[in-house]
Amino acid sequence: MKLFAAIFALAAANPACRRVCPMSYDPVCGSDGKTYSNSCELDMLAECAGLPIEKFHDGECEAACSALPVPMMYMPHCGSNGVQYSNRYEYESLIEHNCIPHTVTVTDGPC
Repeated sequence: MKLFAAIFALAAANPACRRVCPMSYDPVCGSDGKTYSNSCELDMLAECAGLPIEKFHDGECEAACSALPVPMMYMPHCGSNGVQYSNRYEYESLIEHNCIPHTVTVTDGPC
């Protein structure tokens, strides 16, 4: 019940959260490395949450991108796409494998 109340409060505060998107599956890969059902869903979630997420390319994000080997150390870096990376090596690996746009930059520290 609390989750429903939180979602309702967010939707009431931001008109972008009330957008209705088609139920069609036409996947797009967001600049945050996540696959969205369609462009409308990506745009709505980005506007609703106030995140600078843009469409990276048509189609699903590569599953291989979520399984890239990176050192297990936590030294957070904040991406210009609103995503927090656990360390600079994770960010560089995602760039190198074309999992996120090359225009994404990072700064030291958490988002």
